[in-house]
Amino acid sequence: MATIVSTGQITIVDNNDARPITAFITASNGTQQVFSKDESTVTYTPNWSTANNTLSAKVYVGGTSAASEVAAQLSNKKWSNDLGTSIGSGTTLVVNTNLDPVVAVQKVYYFEGDYTDPVTGLVSHIIAQITLGVVKTGTNAVYLLTRGTSAIQQSDT
Repeated sequence: MATIVSTGQITIVDNNDARPITAFITASNGTQQVFSKDESTVTYTPNWSTANNTLSAKVYVGGTSAASEVAAQLSNKKWSNDLGTSIGSGTTLVVNTNLDPVVAVQKVYYFEGDYTDPVTGLVSHIIAQITLGVVKTGTNAVYLLTRGTSAIQQSDT
């Protein structure tokens, strides 16, 4: 007579039955800043230190008739710049500093959260990203007119 040595179980999950999820981030004051330096005047347009740029996470789950916005229902919500260190939680993040046109021409923001499908119980980890950038411009040009010996001097900007 045979002796049962082990038993097992196989669970088959069809993830095609899961509802489609779309995630993105919007910016209240746009994704681009213009940095201008004319003589001693420095301007940012728009100036995020006075008119804050609010980033809002949008997460939509498809349904039978229409998509539903579910960002507020996510668990483990987190904002970061590197998918590691948290710089905020919730569905919005306020950017209240201007980008440095020398050090950080672009800055990436990530939003993460976990969506649990109420019907299937399937947990989906959601990641959305947005890139903010700064463009350097100016109207005053520096011209070098040399006489005699030619010289080249590096610009201060």
